[in-house]
Amino acid sequence: TTKPDDTMYTITPVSIYKQAEQDTHKTITLRIVVRSYKRTLTDKDVNLLLERVADHAHTTLKAIRV
Repeated sequence: TTKPDDTMYTITPVSIYKQAEQDTHKTITLRIVVRSYKRTLTDKDVNLLLERVADHAHTTLKAIRV
C-alpha cells in the first residue's frame, strides 16, 4: 500500500494460533514491512504507523497489541 507521503507498507499474517479449549481467543502474528524510497524513516514515523494499525485492529476486531 502506498501512502500520500510515499511511505509504503505491507501487512502479512505469519501465524494464527488458537488453543483447542478456547473459542474466544486467538494469537495472530503479523509481519509489517515499512519503507520509503524517498527518505529515511524515523522511529517516530514507524511507531505512528504501528499505533494506527493497532488502533484499527482494536476498533474492528477488539484486538490487543502486546
